[in-house]
Amino acid sequence: MARTLDFPNVNAVLFDVDGTLYDQRPLRRRMMRELAMMPLRRGLGEARRTWRAISAFRKTLEGLRDLEPGHRIAELRYARAAERAGMAADELRAIVDDWMFERPLPAIARCARPGAREFIAWLVGEGRRVGALSDYRAGAKLEALGLGRHVKLRLCCDDADIDANFRPAADAFKRVSLQDAEKLRLNRRAHLTDFVQKESSA
Repeated sequence: MARTLDFPNVNAVLFDVDGTLYDQRPLRRRMMRELAMMPLRRGLGEARRTWRAISAFRKTLEGLRDLEPGHRIAELRYARAAERAGMAADELRAIVDDWMFERPLPAIARCARPGAREFIAWLVGEGRRVGALSDYRAGAKLEALGLGRHVKLRLCCDDADIDANFRPAADAFKRVSLQDAEKLRLNRRAHLTDFVQKESSA
């Protein structure tokens, strides 16, 4: 693998997590199958509560993306979703945390983007700082993807100094005190395999 990247002045790379470091589509299909089986396994009443909670949470998140900076997303998303779903906030949070953050973990490794782990390991080996910025706390996902020892900077909209609008790169890069010319942010529109193949063949 080549010693330099096409962006030699970059000293740190900040990755989005969901949809970037792993493919969400097969994971969502798997979870949808499990949700579809709930009436048989847990009863129709519990299945309907679960479906309602997850649907309300997703719709609430989309609405919160339009908020002006200054709002604390972490404080609003569960409360507004619970109001939309017509259930207690604690009940909704338990359902959402279980189905969106805990149950998917065992399957995430199989959905990893090809080349992502190798690319990040190479970045670290080249002395570049690597971080992750997500809508939610991503530590468990990074560990499941085998990236925990490489990605030390972990930011999300729950953090006190990360504002609304989800994954605000400008605020996040303040954590590593980098100049504009020294930073790169990769999201799902950047193809990690392009970087890996390019650098491997250089």
